[in-house]
Amino acid sequence: MVQNLELASLLLRTADYLLQRAQYGQAEPLYLRALHIREQSLGREHPQVAFPLGGLAELYQEQGHYQQAEPLYQRALHLWEPTLGSTHLKLRGPPGHCSAREVPHLLGDFAGCVLSQH
Repeated sequence: MVQNLELASLLLRTADYLLQRAQYGQAEPLYLRALHIREQSLGREHPQVAFPLGGLAELYQEQGHYQQAEPLYQRALHLWEPTLGSTHLKLRGPPGHCSAREVPHLLGDFAGCVLSQH
């Protein structure tokens, strides 16, 4: 399992690198593979599954595919809620209150919080 998680992390970092360079076609399968590995290794509800979800959502958003991006962002937020707590300022409000355009800014904050806890 450790080797699988290391592979998922490497795939995720590579996909992030490609995303930053707008190489979307190369990044997407890496995000999908990292997501699959983490879901299989850790379970679909583990907070670490949120990272490839967020990357994949950002990839779709960068391409203007907001309808594909938003449910991925929402799922990532759902996965981080147990880690941050439902009273966290960024998680308050009715379900689905964030639009796809607002969520990437929240994800940056969440990623820092989650990483500092592990």
